[in-house]
Amino acid sequence: MDLFGYFFGSGEDGIVDDSVVAGMMAGQAASGTARAHAAPANVNGRRILLLHGWRTSGDILKLQCRDLMGTGNDAAAHYIDSPLPASGPPHADVNTFFNGPFFEWWDIQNGAYKGIEAALQHIKRINAKHGPFDTVVGFSQGGCLAGILAALKERGDSSAPLPALKTAVVISGFAPVDPSFCETVRGAGVIRGVKMVHVYGKRDFNKAPAEKLAAQVGGECIVHTGGHEPPKERHGRAQIDKIRRLLGGATGL
Repeated sequence: MDLFGYFFGSGEDGIVDDSVVAGMMAGQAASGTARAHAAPANVNGRRILLLHGWRTSGDILKLQCRDLMGTGNDAAAHYIDSPLPASGPPHADVNTFFNGPFFEWWDIQNGAYKGIEAALQHIKRINAKHGPFDTVVGFSQGGCLAGILAALKERGDSSAPLPALKTAVVISGFAPVDPSFCETVRGAGVIRGVKMVHVYGKRDFNKAPAEKLAAQVGGECIVHTGGHEPPKERHGRAQIDKIRRLLGGATGL
């Protein structure tokens, strides 16, 4: 299976459905290149912050999560872009199917996460303006960042960008490799002040790192039948509905 199928969903034979691609491209065309996303409403007392993956964007993540969010969660959702433009090209399939701009939460240089401090400050400003966010959902690199945000909250760090955080849904995430943020996560131990939910696919090439993060910080694991992607309806309706309930929204489409 190609990586586009992993990132954006495909049939069991690994072939991406043309209607899926057309729908995603139409959705991106409708959203345009404007970087301002609508402010979230308070739905059932929840505000949800969503963090995209490596060298993609908030608009792309919204398309990836088209099944996951379900009825009742969209109004509470706030998809944001990192303040850091991608330091290099995205995966070739992303570049083929989507127009930029593309973003990343950090660039790895000599084992260090260059730019992550600016990303954390950006999230803090977003929280002050549009929050408080009690729920964060992150995919891939954004999933790693969601784990870092939960660890900062657990440690009682006064500079924690999301001080009201109660739930972190980490989709295909991983433990940080930057030494300082390794210590942040290790120092938090088993996170008890934030409900940790780890979501990954049986065919996810990132499955082992996702399991490692779950072992470090604790929490519930929800495993679907797909790959490196936010789960779709066909990957397990029970898993989808469980995540939707955790997010405070209605089940079903």
